[in-house]
Amino acid sequence: MITSRSYKCYDKEKFLSDLSAVPFHVPFIFNDVDDQVWAFQHLFNNVVSEHAPVKRFHIRGGHVPYMTPEWRRAIRLRNRSWKKYMRQHSESSRSAYMKQRNVCTSLRRKAIGCYFQSKARDSVTKPQEFWKFFGPIYK
Repeated sequence: MITSRSYKCYDKEKFLSDLSAVPFHVPFIFNDVDDQVWAFQHLFNNVVSEHAPVKRFHIRGGHVPYMTPEWRRAIRLRNRSWKKYMRQHSESSRSAYMKQRNVCTSLRRKAIGCYFQSKARDSVTKPQEFWKFFGPIYK
């Protein structure tokens, strides 16, 4: 998970006008410096959070070499089906998710098979490349 600010709806003019309306003189009523810093940060972060809210993002791992566009689309659809099932917990959304999960598994198996077949075909003329690729599998 990565936490970042979203500037999707950020408007510089509105931000500056809201920032100019903040009473930054209020933190100076405190005697302790730590309290002044806390008050300033609180005032400033309220304005910033309104214009650029904090969002959390999932970082997905790198793609495997045998990833196909068709399989990638199926994975996205499977993830959407999973989110829908987690929101609704209905039998129809569960069956839709399970069906899409099975489609993804099938596409994954086909992609792996095609990938290894193409690697074997490409390295038929060069045994050194063949064993460099397939050697670790047999060990």
